[in-house]
Amino acid sequence: MNKRSQWLFEAPIVLGSDRDRYINPEYYSNSEWESEWEISSLVIPTQQMPKRPPMQHRPYLSAPLFPAKPAGSTGSPSPLPILLFPPKPADPLRVDPKMEQALKKAIANLEKARKLKPGTFPVRFTLVDVTNASGSFPSAGHLETETDYIASEAKVAVMYTAYALRDMVQRFAAATGANLANLFAQLASQMDSSIIKASKNIALSLLMDVHRVPSYRSVFAVKPTTVDFTPGFNKALEGMIVPSNNADAATCVHGVGYGYLNGALAAGGFFDPSTDQGLWVAGDFLAGKKWPYVRIVSRNDGFVAQAGTTRDMAKLVSLIVTDRLLDSASCAEMRGRLARAAKGVDTPWVARTGIFKPGTITHNKLGLGPLKSGTNVRSEVSVYQSPVAKGRRYVVAWQNLVGLKPIGFADIAKIIKATITEFER
Repeated sequence: MNKRSQWLFEAPIVLGSDRDRYINPEYYSNSEWESEWEISSLVIPTQQMPKRPPMQHRPYLSAPLFPAKPAGSTGSPSPLPILLFPPKPADPLRVDPKMEQALKKAIANLEKARKLKPGTFPVRFTLVDVTNASGSFPSAGHLETETDYIASEAKVAVMYTAYALRDMVQRFAAATGANLANLFAQLASQMDSSIIKASKNIALSLLMDVHRVPSYRSVFAVKPTTVDFTPGFNKALEGMIVPSNNADAATCVHGVGYGYLNGALAAGGFFDPSTDQGLWVAGDFLAGKKWPYVRIVSRNDGFVAQAGTTRDMAKLVSLIVTDRLLDSASCAEMRGRLARAAKGVDTPWVARTGIFKPGTITHNKLGLGPLKSGTNVRSEVSVYQSPVAKGRRYVVAWQNLVGLKPIGFADIAKIIKATITEFER
């Protein structure tokens, strides 16, 4: 793989102080899996800014350039007829000392067995006991707030934001009295200006507004008494999650738009705009061939467009599993897709080990993709039913399994089982 890449930086936009600058670089790479250009965004100290390359070394960008005009500041929008996003759910995860100690012990034992230096185990974990669907959930984590490239696992976040968008459109139709003839036009005129500015990174990137706002007509079918997904978009949602089809994922991302997608993740508490950490999706899973990227900094792969932490992913799925997001009907639909994914062509990574009995993993979404080094990285979020004691239920997210040696799926499974076994004693 040719790893050469070059950067062309636009003039920095000052954010807050002289030291912090917001950069909108256009990225060009001639590697075999990043054949198109992309737009990146990050906040970095001025002294760490990459040097501007000499004029003769700057790349020629054959793709059309976007207007060099960000959407503007993310100041207070004009009053809206409804809330742009669903209410932020309370964070149900509560660190449980016993589970935390059990996870540390399981990882330490694995490091010793694999002759790894203590404290160097690279895979991130979050385990959540959701057996009692009310109240807070006991949880434990290992490097759980590290943001990594997570590949197709990030499609769970896209799915949630599509349902959040449906909720918004349904509320808008009910509140404004918009009809079949004017609903989409009213949405665009009253809501889009706020959606454009809903995500700081998306607002300040050099995207066009078509990439920021939803494509309402492509996503929704309007009937006299209901607003729901079109058959085509519903099929794309299923294809994105169950067989993990990238073309279907692109349809979903294009339908929701980067602005609403990442605004909804931030509003739901799954992404922190102040640190650029958490669940982030600003790439359409087509390697830049259709839409450009807006990327954040990850721990395992530098600038990436599909990223997350195990804590935020486990929290999202825990809320879906226990009907704490949106409404029970939407949660049931999302759970259905994750359940079909667990039984589909993408057998869960951990289920391939035989360490848990068949059927233990009831809901799943795995991730697999190449790092810029050329090595594949794997991740997964799953719901475990009765993995040790009968009747207990857990959500487990893990990520950053680089390659399959010296650490493999069996090691991941052993850590999960050992942690739960110790916790349940």
